Amino acid sequence: MKYKIPTLQTERLILKRGAYEDYVKVYEFDFTRLRNIAGEFEFVKYNPENLKGFETYADEEENVLDFIIYLKDNNQPIGNIVFDRYDDKDKSLEISCNLHPNYWKNGYMTEA
Repeated sequence: MKYKIPTLQTERLILKRGAYEDYVKVYEFDFTRLRNIAGEFEFVKYNPENLKGFETYADEEENVLDFIIYLKDNNQPIGNIVFDRYDDKDKSLEISCNLHPNYWKNGYMTEA
């Protein structure tokens, strides 16, 4: 399924398709280690090798619904929201949200 990614705005944020460099900034840390689901909370840098392929994924005009979250005042990428794992049978969709730790506790994810 292909989607045209719109640009959305809130009071402090812009959500839009991002470039590869924006994904690299957002994924500075390994989010699976920051979730603390099973007591694994740890600030571990994400291996940039794991972003191989995003140089084309992030630049494609149509792909999955994947928004980079930018601060309006300085266009800094701070997180992302991705809608993926669509299941035709169940008509379900998974929404994943990631926010760089430098921007936690400011209400950005709730606003996005």
